[in-house]
Amino acid sequence: KVGQQVILTSDRYPKEIEGLEERLKSRFGWGLTV
Repeated sequence: KVGQQVILTSDRYPKEIEGLEERLKSRFGWGLTV
């Protein structure tokens, strides 16, 4: 749905999470990582 957010917390960058689909890694990578 449009306008919804997903908040993901982890001790790793999205590209380092094993088992996560490449398309999701890419999308999460565009978000804010702190």
